Amino acid sequence: EERAKVASEVARQLAASTSSSPSTVEAAAPSALPNALECRSEIVARLGQQIALFLDYDGTLTPIVEDPSAAVLDNNAGCRDVLRRLSAVRPVAIVSGRSCDKLRAFLQLDGLHLAGSHGLDIRGPEALSMLHPQVEAARGTLEAAARALDAKLAALPGYQTEDNVFCISAHYRMVAAADRELVHAAVREVLAAHPGLTHKTGKMVHELRPAVEWDKGKAVKWLRGQLGGAPIYIGDDVADEDALAYVESVGGVGIKVSAEACPTTAASFVLRDPAEVRDFLAAFVPQ
Repeated sequence: EERAKVASEVARQLAASTSSSPSTVEAAAPSALPNALECRSEIVARLGQQIALFLDYDGTLTPIVEDPSAAVLDNNAGCRDVLRRLSAVRPVAIVSGRSCDKLRAFLQLDGLHLAGSHGLDIRGPEALSMLHPQVEAARGTLEAAARALDAKLAALPGYQTEDNVFCISAHYRMVAAADRELVHAAVREVLAAHPGLTHKTGKMVHELRPAVEWDKGKAVKWLRGQLGGAPIYIGDDVADEDALAYVESVGGVGIKVSAEACPTTAASFVLRDPAEVRDFLAAFVPQ
């Protein structure tokens, strides 16, 4: 009976996330948000100079790429240098579904606070760290779910299961549109067989996580308690909404990364792409 309830809820989430047409999204009260780069002086006036920056990775600091394993930060665009200079003068945290080890490899920077696996695993300079107390016990279940997904989908062209330690990501961006329902169905089946896991959708990805009360918003709240400062959060995906809502609720600034009019979001500003994110961050580096 419990598995049936889980399967029903997963089916509801998947149906909601995969059936939206462009017209449905357009009808979801698009927000005409002001551009944060153009409103930097207003943001500084609102927050002051003692800010802490919390940043998503994929789609925010770097463009989303076809192959998720190739999302290394490209210093040709200057973003790595901006982050290096910025983290020398104020707290900078990367809050991502990627594992901390992958973030470290992608960023190739010291001095940053890393909140991997959607903030379940937090590591930073000077021995700052936090591992959610309930997630180590879930590691075996996550590994089993990853094996089950691969058993069902490894032969499907374009599909990838990514192990982010405390989050399993089922990527289908490179799967042919006609075959994507196979991925959705496999995710439903795997979640029904592993009721200790929960599920969220992202941009062409299903994310399987331990069923604990934690999200990017709670991770930012924990980090803010350690780092202080008025928070700015920048992110592009559904999972970022928890963090955007949190920073806005405490008087901070939430910034959505989107080139199009956004569906309803907790953010109060927008940046169009990672290039604008880089330029916005650069404006906070002392000259």
